Amino acid sequence: MSFAGITYQAEDRDARALARKIEPLAKFFHDAEMQVRAMSTPPSLSRTQGQYVDAMALFANAATEILKFTEDGDLASVSATLTGWM
Repeated sequence: MSFAGITYQAEDRDARALARKIEPLAKFFHDAEMQVRAMSTPPSLSRTQGQYVDAMALFANAATEILKFTEDGDLASVSATLTGWM
């Protein structure tokens, strides 16, 4: 996602091209979150599984916000989402 964002900012400023790059990533992170959430893990790995699910949810949310940006042009919502990561 970072590379797609850098390319958008530095080169073309084409929101449709950015969306085409982000859409498969959004699907991947959403699907990964659902798959890991559905996995049965031993108690010793439950904390790790939770951390992984949380990470996938953050990436899925970021991808969703970037896709919203490609539709509405509101960069502030993307910035707020990414700031929440830090």
